[in-house]
Amino acid sequence: MLWITLSCAGPKANPRAVPIEVAAPPSVVKANPRLPAWDSGAQGYGVRGPMPPLELAWEKELTAQATGLVPWQGGVALSSAQVLISLSAQGQPLWTELEGRSDLGLVDGALIAISETELRRCGDPSCQTPEPTLLAAPLQGPPVAVGTAEVMLTRAGTLPQWALDLGSPPAANLVTDGLQIYIATEGGELVAAGPPGELWRSNLGGPGQSRPLYFQERVYAASAPHSVATGQLNCFDMEGALIWRHELDFGPIGGLALWDQAVLVVDERGVVQAFDWDTGALRWRTELSAGAVTDLSVAQGRGYLGLSDGTLRVLDLDDGGEWGRFELGAPLALPPVVLEGLVVVALTDKRMVALRAK
Repeated sequence: MLWITLSCAGPKANPRAVPIEVAAPPSVVKANPRLPAWDSGAQGYGVRGPMPPLELAWEKELTAQATGLVPWQGGVALSSAQVLISLSAQGQPLWTELEGRSDLGLVDGALIAISETELRRCGDPSCQTPEPTLLAAPLQGPPVAVGTAEVMLTRAGTLPQWALDLGSPPAANLVTDGLQIYIATEGGELVAAGPPGELWRSNLGGPGQSRPLYFQERVYAASAPHSVATGQLNCFDMEGALIWRHELDFGPIGGLALWDQAVLVVDERGVVQAFDWDTGALRWRTELSAGAVTDLSVAQGRGYLGLSDGTLRVLDLDDGGEWGRFELGAPLALPPVVLEGLVVVALTDKRMVALRAK
């Protein structure tokens, strides 16, 4: 059993240490050998090679399923209903808080941990902070920095700092370009706001389905205009005018991603598509063998996502080719976190697994 302690300067132990079981190296975490490439006439792309196979770096058992996972202090921070933990890239515990948190985020280099009733800022490695900020209403997600202020969005669709009511709940958390914020609502609108309030609203053609994406003076948002089996990807200018709209044959599962001036969309069936940010033209489309359960994490031209069959898939984002797949034994609970030479995942069976290149 590995004991995690909350420490300040030096090795002094905290009596509130939280135990985390360290499992023996499991046989379910293994690199898959390079698979045969598909025929040139097959739909999609073949598996690429060579990619260095991944191997188990470390694994830990948690007492509850993870609810938040972000890069932090060269390693990761993880939250669950019971604890908030910081681990180094080598899997060593740095500190722990016994109070659970529902979500995590990063704002101006600080770790933000939120629960239903309060928000705590961890601005130093030991996370020794003043009293947490009490919340009048549950937040949709961590706040974002807009200028010198931090803007919070509630699940009910209000922004208390600007006394703004969206009129319907948000589909996901807000996104910012540093000066303004953008929110997709369940009522089918994309709302832009900035100090001191609303700037414009645009029709999405259906309920918002994901967190918007800002890039190069444009805002991208997904919607589901007809049913859960269809969707649309919308591109707006900075005044809220629609530039282009692309029909999707299935609704996206979460946030949009960006790579090399392409907007990336993942749906529940495991179909990943890349659209040109300027024209909306389809660049490539890849159909994976199982449904997707996480958003796409992007790093160095590769996309990492978890599928319902308990695998981690790695894609070449230049054309959608599959670099590899890795058996984890359970689906991912959250999007992967990619560090230098390391991929850290939280699984639905209450495990944390770190994989590294051989």
